[in-house]
Amino acid sequence: MRIVRLAGPCAVGAALLASAPAAGAATVANPGPISASFTGGSISLAGGVAQMTFSPASPLSVSGTVDENGAVTIPASGVTIPPITGSSTDLGFPIDYTATLTPHDATGSVDPASGAGTVTLRAHGTLVVTSALAGATCDLAAPATPVEIPLTTGASAPLQGVPYNQADGTVTLVNGNFTLTRTCSFTGIGAAALSAALDLVPTSNQLTAAGAVSPVLTAPGFGQQTGGGGSTTTTTTTPTETVTTTTPQQTAGGGGTNTGAGGPNGCNVPKLKGLKLAKAKEALSKANCRLGTVRKKNSKKKKGTVIAQSPKAGSALIPRAKVALTISKGPKKTRKKR
Repeated sequence: MRIVRLAGPCAVGAALLASAPAAGAATVANPGPISASFTGGSISLAGGVAQMTFSPASPLSVSGTVDENGAVTIPASGVTIPPITGSSTDLGFPIDYTATLTPHDATGSVDPASGAGTVTLRAHGTLVVTSALAGATCDLAAPATPVEIPLTTGASAPLQGVPYNQADGTVTLVNGNFTLTRTCSFTGIGAAALSAALDLVPTSNQLTAAGAVSPVLTAPGFGQQTGGGGSTTTTTTTPTETVTTTTPQQTAGGGGTNTGAGGPNGCNVPKLKGLKLAKAKEALSKANCRLGTVRKKNSKKKKGTVIAQSPKAGSALIPRAKVALTISKGPKKTRKKR
């Protein structure tokens, strides 16, 4: 049994401190129960060897409460992290993987006026990897010492979050490199090779969560709008100051600047259907994406061209995210009757 620490400098510490709401003045006009469904973004473990994209069918979701000072409390029962399943050839040979994360209590903060927000997820779990000749079962952290994943609307290299928007409740939280400890045991005649291959994988782990909070949280005084042109001027009054901010209008999945999932540094999935595999690889590279699993299937479409892709074109993912392709094998040949 070996213990491997997947670690990297966690660059969100300063952002967490900077985004914590100030004590004293109320920052949330409508405290109480809240929930958030993150249907955009993705989670990537071990440098992308295991990853999945969040979607309406498989969202990362949280539910808890927020107080008038913006402090967020989320019980373990209010956190749902979908299982991470798939296939990869990044180890030099085909593997299948399944990672399950069991959530613990989570905490966070939000300041609707400034858009600053944080969520610290805590979890432990299991990663199962299988190849043709071996298998590995890895404990990810432990119930007594869960991994902490501090997410921020600020910067967490190489990712950049998107501030909370009190006009519609949308937000993007990121962590560009969180620490994850794994303890693995191996079976099968290829155990040594699988163990050696896992030792060589990158140590970076990333998470991007893009979604919306319900109900929409607002700052005291929000709604005193002036002007037009697609922007909102908001005046927030506290016992010590009056702050006026102008925020561009945004809608979920559109508007604003997003450099976390997608944006200039992220993987903005291009349209690949109809392209030859070589051209598809070139397009993925230019879009800061990577080629994922490639499958071949009989089709009436031209042999060697892309007939399906996942995620779909237009998806905004973390940098270097994988895109799976299905390539046409041409029409299925039928034997002529004699």
